[in-house]
Amino acid sequence: MANASGEPDVLIIAIGAEVGLACQAREKLEAEGIKTRVISMPCVESFEMQSAEWQKQTLGEPPIRIAV
Repeated sequence: MANASGEPDVLIIAIGAEVGLACQAREKLEAEGIKTRVISMPCVESFEMQSAEWQKQTLGEPPIRIAV
């Protein structure tokens, strides 16, 4: 499922204690050939205060986004 653009196929957004679990999931997905990025977002309110361009640059545009 890897793509040619270098962007991940899956983005996992983790808040707080879930970061470790998200990283474990990334390892399993990567082992299956699925390019995965984990974003730690400890404060959603701070993220939402950033510009739309910054948010887009940070999250990219993967076809699948999962929040834990």
